[in-house]
Amino acid sequence: MDEVARRQKMELPGEGSINLGLALHMLFFVADLERSLIRMARFLTPGGGLFIVLADESDGYTGHALRAFVEAGGETDANAHHLGAIVERRRLLASPDALLDSLRRAFPDRAHRISAERQPSRLYGHSLSDMIALSMIATLAEVEGIEKLAVARRLLEEQPELVDLRIENFGPRAGMLSVAQPQFVVRVERLSAPTSS
Repeated sequence: MDEVARRQKMELPGEGSINLGLALHMLFFVADLERSLIRMARFLTPGGGLFIVLADESDGYTGHALRAFVEAGGETDANAHHLGAIVERRRLLASPDALLDSLRRAFPDRAHRISAERQPSRLYGHSLSDMIALSMIATLAEVEGIEKLAVARRLLEEQPELVDLRIENFGPRAGMLSVAQPQFVVRVERLSAPTSS
Protein backbone atom coordinates (compact mmCIF):
# COMPACT_ATOMS: atom_id res chain seq x y z
CA MET A 1 0.00 0.00 0.00
CA ASP A 2 1.54 3.33 -0.97
CA GLU A 3 1.88 6.19 1.52
CA VAL A 4 -1.07 8.22 0.18
CA ALA A 5 -3.41 5.24 0.35
CA ARG A 6 -2.20 4.41 3.85
CA ARG A 7 -2.89 7.96 5.06
CA GLN A 8 -6.34 7.97 3.48
CA LYS A 9 -7.24 4.81 5.40
CA MET A 10 -6.04 6.21 8.74
CA GLU A 11 -8.88 7.00 11.06
CA LEU A 12 -8.87 10.02 13.30
CA PRO A 13 -9.39 9.44 17.01
CA GLY A 14 -12.87 9.94 18.33
CA GLU A 15 -14.10 13.35 19.41
CA GLY A 16 -13.24 14.04 23.04
CA SER A 17 -10.64 11.25 23.21
CA ILE A 18 -7.26 13.02 23.38
CA ASN A 19 -5.66 14.09 26.65
CA LEU A 20 -2.75 15.96 25.09
CA GLY A 21 -2.38 17.52 21.67
CA LEU A 22 0.73 19.25 20.31
CA ALA A 23 0.87 21.71 17.43
CA LEU A 24 4.53 22.67 17.33
CA HIS A 25 5.58 25.01 14.51
CA MET A 26 3.24 23.33 12.03
CA LEU A 27 0.40 25.85 11.76
CA PHE A 28 2.23 27.79 9.02
CA PHE A 29 0.94 25.17 6.63
CA VAL A 30 -2.80 25.06 7.40
CA ALA A 31 -5.16 26.84 5.02
CA ASP A 32 -7.64 28.07 7.66
CA LEU A 33 -6.06 28.62 11.06
CA GLU A 34 -9.23 29.27 13.05
CA ARG A 35 -11.00 26.21 11.64
CA SER A 36 -7.91 24.05 12.20
CA LEU A 37 -7.60 25.12 15.85
CA ILE A 38 -11.29 24.42 16.45
CA ARG A 39 -10.91 21.02 14.83
CA MET A 40 -7.94 20.18 17.06
CA ALA A 41 -9.79 21.31 20.18
CA ARG A 42 -12.74 19.05 19.40
CA PHE A 43 -10.59 15.98 20.17
CA LEU A 44 -9.75 17.11 23.72
CA THR A 45 -11.14 15.16 26.65
CA PRO A 46 -12.46 17.12 29.64
CA GLY A 47 -9.26 18.15 31.41
CA GLY A 48 -7.22 17.63 28.22
CA GLY A 49 -4.92 20.24 26.74
CA LEU A 50 -3.65 21.41 23.37
CA PHE A 51 -0.25 23.11 23.30
CA ILE A 52 0.52 25.39 20.38
CA VAL A 53 3.95 26.85 19.63
CA LEU A 54 4.32 29.09 16.60
CA ALA A 55 6.65 31.89 15.56
CA ASP A 56 5.24 35.41 15.62
CA GLU A 57 6.11 36.42 12.08
CA SER A 58 4.57 39.87 12.57
CA ASP A 59 7.89 40.77 14.21
CA GLY A 60 10.09 37.76 13.43
CA TYR A 61 12.81 37.13 10.88
CA THR A 62 10.85 34.78 8.62
CA GLY A 63 7.95 37.24 8.45
CA HIS A 64 10.29 40.09 7.59
CA ALA A 65 11.90 37.90 4.91
CA LEU A 66 8.49 37.06 3.42
CA ARG A 67 7.42 40.70 3.35
CA ALA A 68 10.76 41.75 1.79
CA PHE A 69 10.32 39.05 -0.87
CA VAL A 70 6.80 40.25 -1.74
CA GLU A 71 7.86 43.93 -1.71
CA ALA A 72 10.69 43.06 -4.13
CA GLY A 73 8.09 41.69 -6.57
CA GLY A 74 8.31 38.05 -5.51
CA GLU A 75 5.29 35.78 -5.86
CA THR A 76 4.28 32.97 -3.49
CA ASP A 77 1.22 32.14 -5.63
CA ALA A 78 -0.86 33.55 -2.78
CA ASN A 79 0.86 36.70 -1.50
CA ALA A 80 -2.25 38.26 0.05
CA HIS A 81 -3.17 34.99 1.78
CA HIS A 82 0.32 34.46 3.23
CA LEU A 83 0.64 38.03 4.47
CA GLY A 84 -2.90 37.89 5.86
CA ALA A 85 -2.09 34.64 7.66
CA ILE A 86 0.57 36.45 9.71
CA VAL A 87 -2.09 38.91 10.92
CA GLU A 88 -4.59 36.09 11.58
CA ARG A 89 -2.09 34.05 13.61
CA ARG A 90 -1.35 37.09 15.75
CA ARG A 91 -5.07 37.80 16.21
CA LEU A 92 -5.83 34.26 17.37
CA LEU A 93 -2.67 33.46 19.33
CA ALA A 94 -1.45 36.71 20.88
CA SER A 95 -4.43 37.06 23.20
CA PRO A 96 -6.68 34.32 24.55
CA ASP A 97 -9.91 36.25 23.87
CA ALA A 98 -10.21 35.79 20.09
CA LEU A 99 -9.56 32.05 20.18
CA LEU A 100 -11.76 31.59 23.24
CA ASP A 101 -14.63 33.35 21.45
CA SER A 102 -14.18 31.02 18.46
CA LEU A 103 -14.29 27.95 20.71
CA ARG A 104 -17.40 29.22 22.50
CA ARG A 105 -19.20 29.62 19.17
CA ALA A 106 -18.07 26.19 17.95
CA PHE A 107 -18.75 24.35 21.24
CA PRO A 108 -21.48 26.19 23.20
CA ASP A 109 -21.79 23.20 25.54
CA ARG A 110 -18.09 23.12 26.46
CA ALA A 111 -15.81 25.41 28.42
CA HIS A 112 -12.18 26.12 27.66
CA ARG A 113 -9.42 28.02 29.35
CA ILE A 114 -6.64 29.54 27.28
CA SER A 115 -3.32 30.98 28.28
CA ALA A 116 -1.10 32.71 25.76
CA GLU A 117 2.42 33.96 26.13
CA ARG A 118 4.74 35.59 23.63
CA GLN A 119 8.30 34.50 24.25
CA PRO A 120 11.48 36.03 22.91
CA SER A 121 13.27 33.48 20.79
CA ARG A 122 16.06 33.51 18.22
CA LEU A 123 17.30 31.56 15.21
CA TYR A 124 21.02 30.75 15.19
CA GLY A 125 23.54 30.00 12.46
CA HIS A 126 27.29 29.73 12.03
CA SER A 127 27.48 31.80 8.87
CA LEU A 128 25.59 34.29 6.75
CA SER A 129 24.65 31.36 4.49
CA ASP A 130 23.00 29.65 7.46
CA MET A 131 21.01 32.78 8.23
CA ILE A 132 19.88 33.13 4.62
CA ALA A 133 18.75 29.49 4.61
CA LEU A 134 16.79 29.99 7.85
CA SER A 135 14.59 32.55 6.07
CA MET A 136 12.95 29.57 4.36
CA ILE A 137 11.69 27.59 7.35
CA ALA A 138 8.14 28.85 6.87
CA THR A 139 6.26 30.14 3.82
CA LEU A 140 9.31 30.77 1.62
CA ALA A 141 10.13 27.03 1.79
CA GLU A 142 7.35 26.46 -0.76
CA VAL A 143 8.57 29.13 -3.21
CA GLU A 144 10.59 27.99 -6.23
CA GLY A 145 13.73 29.73 -7.41
CA ILE A 146 16.64 31.48 -5.76
CA GLU A 147 15.44 35.09 -5.74
CA LYS A 148 14.10 34.49 -2.23
CA LEU A 149 17.69 33.83 -1.10
CA ALA A 150 18.94 37.07 -2.65
CA VAL A 151 16.15 38.98 -0.89
CA ALA A 152 17.05 37.39 2.47
CA ARG A 153 20.71 38.31 1.94
CA ARG A 154 19.78 41.93 1.19
CA LEU A 155 17.55 42.04 4.27
CA LEU A 156 20.38 40.83 6.51
CA GLU A 157 22.97 43.13 4.93
CA GLU A 158 20.88 46.29 4.53
CA GLN A 159 18.49 46.10 7.50
CA PRO A 160 20.22 44.07 10.22
CA GLU A 161 18.50 46.12 12.94
CA LEU A 162 15.05 45.17 11.60
CA VAL A 163 15.70 41.48 12.30
CA ASP A 164 18.00 42.16 15.28
CA LEU A 165 20.95 40.43 13.60
CA ARG A 166 23.79 40.01 16.07
CA ILE A 167 26.81 37.94 16.97
CA GLU A 168 26.30 36.05 20.21
CA ASN A 169 28.87 36.86 22.90
CA PHE A 170 28.14 34.37 25.68
CA GLY A 171 27.34 30.73 26.34
CA PRO A 172 27.44 27.75 24.01
CA ARG A 173 26.40 29.86 21.02
CA ALA A 174 29.20 32.42 21.40
CA GLY A 175 30.41 33.49 17.96
CA MET A 176 27.22 32.41 16.18
CA LEU A 177 24.93 34.78 14.30
CA SER A 178 21.32 35.11 15.44
CA VAL A 179 18.12 36.90 14.48
CA ALA A 180 14.92 37.56 16.43
CA GLN A 181 12.11 35.05 15.95
CA PRO A 182 9.67 35.51 18.86
CA GLN A 183 7.06 32.82 19.34
CA PHE A 184 3.63 32.30 20.77
CA VAL A 185 3.17 29.56 23.36
CA VAL A 186 -0.53 28.86 23.81
CA ARG A 187 -2.30 26.30 25.99
CA VAL A 188 -5.92 25.44 25.28
CA GLU A 189 -7.50 23.42 28.07
CA ARG A 190 -10.92 21.84 27.91
CA LEU A 191 -12.44 22.22 31.35
CA SER A 192 -14.04 19.27 33.07
CA ALA A 193 -17.32 21.10 33.50
CA PRO A 194 -18.70 24.20 31.81
CA THR A 195 -18.08 27.40 33.70
CA SER A 196 -21.00 29.64 34.53
CA SER A 197 -20.81 33.11 33.01
